[in-house]
Amino acid sequence: MFEFTSLVPPEQLDNARIRASLFNFQNDIRVLADPGWDTVSDLTHIESVLNSIDLILLSHASMPFIGAFAYLYKKNPGAMRSIPVYTTAPVANLGKIETMESYRVSGLVGPVVDYQLEMADIEEAFDSVTLIKHNQSTIFKGKQDSITITAINAGHSLGGIIWLFNKSSEKIIYAPAWNHSKDSYLEGAKILQENGNPVPLLSRPSVMITSAMIGSSLSYNKRVEKFLNMVDATLQNSGTVLLPISLGSRLLELVHLIDDHLRFMPYQVYLLARTGTKSLTQAGSMLEWMSPTVTKEWHTRGKSPYAASTVTIIDHHELEKLQGSKVVFCCGEGLESGSPAFESFTRLCNDPTTTVLLTERAEKGTLAHELYQYWEAAAAERNNGKIEDGIAVPYQSTLHLERIEEEYLVGAQLEQYMEAVKARRQQDKENKVKLEKQQKKEAAAETGTNNENLLKIDGKKILAEDDDDEDEDDEDEANGDDESQKRAKRARKQTKEKEENLKENLPLDIDVRNSKGKNRMFPYIPKKLKYDDYGEVINPADFAKKDSKYDFRHGKGLDNKIGEKRKFGQDSLSSKKNALKQKKDKTNKTDELIALDALREPRRQVSKNLSIYTKCGLVFVDLAGLVDLRSLSLIIPSLKPRKLLLLSDMTSDVNTANVFKQLTSISRRRRPNGYESSKSNNLQKLFDVVEVKNNQEVEIDDSVAALEILLDDSIMEHLKWQKISGGFSIAQVIGTVVNVEEIEENDAKASVVDTATSDKEGDVKMIKEGEENEEEKDVTSDNKEAESKTKDLVINNGMGLKAISEASSQLMNIRHTPLAIGDIRLKELKDFYSTFNEVGVNHTAEFKGEGTLVIDNKICIRKISEGDFVVEGSACTLFYEVREKVRNMLAYV
Repeated sequence: MFEFTSLVPPEQLDNARIRASLFNFQNDIRVLADPGWDTVSDLTHIESVLNSIDLILLSHASMPFIGAFAYLYKKNPGAMRSIPVYTTAPVANLGKIETMESYRVSGLVGPVVDYQLEMADIEEAFDSVTLIKHNQSTIFKGKQDSITITAINAGHSLGGIIWLFNKSSEKIIYAPAWNHSKDSYLEGAKILQENGNPVPLLSRPSVMITSAMIGSSLSYNKRVEKFLNMVDATLQNSGTVLLPISLGSRLLELVHLIDDHLRFMPYQVYLLARTGTKSLTQAGSMLEWMSPTVTKEWHTRGKSPYAASTVTIIDHHELEKLQGSKVVFCCGEGLESGSPAFESFTRLCNDPTTTVLLTERAEKGTLAHELYQYWEAAAAERNNGKIEDGIAVPYQSTLHLERIEEEYLVGAQLEQYMEAVKARRQQDKENKVKLEKQQKKEAAAETGTNNENLLKIDGKKILAEDDDDEDEDDEDEANGDDESQKRAKRARKQTKEKEENLKENLPLDIDVRNSKGKNRMFPYIPKKLKYDDYGEVINPADFAKKDSKYDFRHGKGLDNKIGEKRKFGQDSLSSKKNALKQKKDKTNKTDELIALDALREPRRQVSKNLSIYTKCGLVFVDLAGLVDLRSLSLIIPSLKPRKLLLLSDMTSDVNTANVFKQLTSISRRRRPNGYESSKSNNLQKLFDVVEVKNNQEVEIDDSVAALEILLDDSIMEHLKWQKISGGFSIAQVIGTVVNVEEIEENDAKASVVDTATSDKEGDVKMIKEGEENEEEKDVTSDNKEAESKTKDLVINNGMGLKAISEASSQLMNIRHTPLAIGDIRLKELKDFYSTFNEVGVNHTAEFKGEGTLVIDNKICIRKISEGDFVVEGSACTLFYEVREKVRNMLAYV
């Protein structure tokens, strides 16, 4: 069994904006998944359980899933450094950039007064993550038991994960955000096979946990068409397309769509982000995690679709100076105050040619959420009450907002800030050293070592030296730590480090005096050259000139005139321009790395009230990469979970209610004919749907138990045994599991009732010892006639199985369609029909293709997947014979 809890801040019980998931496996292993944060809310709901956490999982690279991770790592180093964290490489790399961007907006990092973290702290947090791959299983051992964790592609974001927990006989699926269909750069979630059946790894889970976040009902191609049509209409009107995005989530898809669509058009594409193009650079190095079509496009075009040159980095102050048609990507999908998206919106929203194009529903309490609600109401009014993606509506209103501006520090404030930063960094170093020493001591204590029996290298005790250093530090601090002592201390440390480096890097020659033959020679393997009739074989690509490429977007090509030859080694751009471009890219890269440094142009954030008049276009096209309601209703029943836990949609209460209602309706189906029941309204429950309440623990009992059953010989004789492949036999037995103690209690109660009845009547009946049990059964049974037909089953672990009479109402839940058990081996079919020879009947059976058996060139038997076979052919006698033969190879219960 395990407990699941959706953790939210206490003040957000009814209107949660952030969330974290907590798994508690029998008080042995506690897992924290997706610690989301909006950089504003209180995190006590996570910090209160952090000391008891054994494992942390990160599913996606956006703030609702990784927002609090770096902050918790910095504020709780003792607990976080000892907790293993698992995720994929794209989630770790893009999540680090997304965290830097969001923390910079709120002033948690960067050259801002009262900053909380350094950029190095965020990098250290994500460097501590253990990277795994999709479909990779990891065994995590707890104090008493262990669980197996498998990461499966979620299809929502690059490297996104659906987590699969396997513990004993229980299987738990945790899918907070996923998409079954592929988009422009990602493959869909690996949940269903090509034939529509679920992947065996995910089939029949004990519990499935998913979210009510759903996407549009329109097909992906139609939504992309509406999106690009809206972009074209705005650009042709000399307008600006404003796209608020998230760096760690859907930026990559939108950049890919825009770049591919505007490749031959003279329109500029800009990006406003404090981290620059680092997200695109990271994505360009992880093409193996994307769809094969992206890799194919990379090879065809000879250029990564996520090259830094795809977009131009600008600041929001430059935005008003840029005239003409343009596409602007700006970070901050919620239009949070202080974000590049907020600044871009306030500067462009009073232009009628500007179109604000929303591609995701933002969390409640944000400006983007208010814009979506306005669009939803206006679109329904324009489209006769029907809400459909891509409907453009005019947005004209007066907004009263709160803007966060930054003012540079000067004079005494600047000097005070610089001294505070230096003191803080020195304190961080000291705390880090103390923490490392404490961890060494704890590690030594766990392995049963002490300061007298430590690991020795060259006769010196490592941890003892650390203790001596600590004593020296204490003495220095007690004596005031003057300049001479500091210099002496620094010299001792440098000398010790040099000695250690010399010992570690001591050169060592290979002793070849006792070697013979080739082993006495230097281990150099010369490259083997290939020769043909014309001499040495060369690679023509090494001597080919690069083709001239014309940049249609910027209207630039070769510097050479028509008919003029290009010098050898000259690229499409001159060497001078290439040098300038490389220098500029290097400078931009350097600026991106140091822009978040706490000492670079310090400033302070000031909040001011702002009133703006908006007059622009507003459109919503769902490109969030989420499964739609109809597909969700089809996929979940095919997985056949026993229980479904539904997390709320933090962007829409309507979605939560609709999804819960739909899943509840499909969780029951009408019973087959012959199994009607008035008590259950002729409905059979397929799975339970539980809506998870915030901060309320949901307890899940073990739903699967493996029992070894010993049947009585009298029952064995009445069972219908069927033989299957492998020399096994199978029969169907239906019963309920009851405890032996319950049987004994019922027998005792029945004996008391029998005695009391007999005494009251003044009659005592003497019975034989062997007849006593039958009399007790007659008294305790509810239906004597049905119970007289039953037999008792006993198992070897002290439990009992009581047979159910045919008249019992529990038989109504028995499967009406027989279940086929066994394995069909095409080799056995081939051998049978190859040797089958009746009077005037000869058959030929041969394999044609992988998993396909053909008989007489008329009947085809194909193995589609494990457990799925198809018999194809014309309606003839042989077809029915083969079909019957295939059926007889299986057992039915």
